[in-house]
Formats: sequence, C-alpha cells, structure tokens
Amino acid sequence: MTVRAHLNYVNFHIFRNAIENKEIKDTQIKKHLELLVRILALDTLIKDGAPSFDSGYWGRGALNNLQKALDILLVQLRPQILNLTEAMHCPDHFWPTVLGN
Repeated sequence: MTVRAHLNYVNFHIFRNAIENKEIKDTQIKKHLELLVRILALDTLIKDGAPSFDSGYWGRGALNNLQKALDILLVQLRPQILNLTEAMHCPDHFWPTVLGN
C-alpha cells in the first residue's frame, strides 16, 4: 500500500509539474489538464485513501464530500472528453481491436 501511495504521488507530482512548467499556447488546454490532475488527485484519495480515513485525519462525511467534488469535476470535464482523447495521436497497432475479425 505504501509503494502504491508513493507512486500515485509521484505520478501526480510529475503531471502537475509538467502542466505548470511547460509552455502551453492554448490556455483552454491548460485548464483541461489542470482539471484532469484534480480528478486524478480526488480519485486517488477516494480509492486508496483508506489509511488516512482510518487514522481520523479526515472528518466525518469527508469521503462523501470528496465524491461530490469528483462528480462536479467529471461533469465539467465531460464535454471535453472526446476532444482530449482525439488530441493524442496513437498508431493503429497501439489499440487492440476486433473490428474486421
């Protein structure tokens, strides 16, 4: 569990630093990427945050509040999901498919 938490933090930190330090010409893309990193953080806390909840660090009802915050962010991201997935070029052999088989 400790290794997973550390790797999640490293992923979050690298993603966050890349967004802040890289020059992104389109400000809308930067906003969408910041939204994605918030979703990553909340999702990680909800899925892997049991030790912090068990320790009493979070108050009563915190998990419910985190889930509500995640739901709000997902609603904000929804209109951009297709655009974000199409923005990254991946060769056809990268995605396994059964089309034509």
